[in-house]
Amino acid sequence: MDVEQHSLVLPRCSIGDALRFRATSRVAAASLTAVMRELSLDGLGKCSDDAACKSMWDSVRRFLKAHPGVRRLSLRGARLSAEDLSGLIAQAPAVVDCDLTLALPMSWPSYADVQQRLRNNGVTVSDTLDVVPSPMLTPRDVVIVQAYGLHCRRIDVCFRFASPANRMATGPLERFARLFGPQTDFGVMLGSSSFVVTSEERCAPRGTAVVMTVLGSGGGGARQEFVWQLTQQGPGEYEGCWMTDSVVPLRVEALWDGSFLEE
Repeated sequence: MDVEQHSLVLPRCSIGDALRFRATSRVAAASLTAVMRELSLDGLGKCSDDAACKSMWDSVRRFLKAHPGVRRLSLRGARLSAEDLSGLIAQAPAVVDCDLTLALPMSWPSYADVQQRLRNNGVTVSDTLDVVPSPMLTPRDVVIVQAYGLHCRRIDVCFRFASPANRMATGPLERFARLFGPQTDFGVMLGSSSFVVTSEERCAPRGTAVVMTVLGSGGGGARQEFVWQLTQQGPGEYEGCWMTDSVVPLRVEALWDGSFLEE
């Protein structure tokens, strides 16, 4: 019996398990290639070092090349760069739907070029900039969306997750945008070269403050830690959603609650 094993192992280093695709014979491999239409790699790529991540995404590229019929590619929460994404898409000519929600770092503007190329080719792209308030999002998710929006200079994305109470103090959007002027304590966040969400602490049950700590870095090399304060919203339009009440830059006195904005 002529048997050949085809195996792709993609380690998910954050939890130590693996995603495995296996065909135990050439016939089975051919069948898998014919029917494979959707590939979900959610959360993949959280490796201990760059070399391991590169090897892993190389394996994914080889798998996609061997299965050209894949039409939907899900990379929600994956750890990959715009360059990694470009390499994957190059091996998936049939893809028409690509989900990149909460995938990082996807640095801007490198990702913008890949995003535009995909959309020009008729691919439906869902990414972090499209996320809206939802009870399904954790406080950490919300801060990632806001910080990534600011990284991409999309203040509107950040404002989308300001709580109703915060909007009353800082809104409308045009006024909120003044918080991120070049001479402000929050200016480092706009167009930042990178950001890291370092911790999440839920202080009490639903309806109470949650503190998030984020490290931002700007193009000029400035680095600053911030503490996000969020609450889970009660009855109304955003019921059950975590939204931001204020942001405090550590070691400075300013608050992102509108207290120092001029009327």
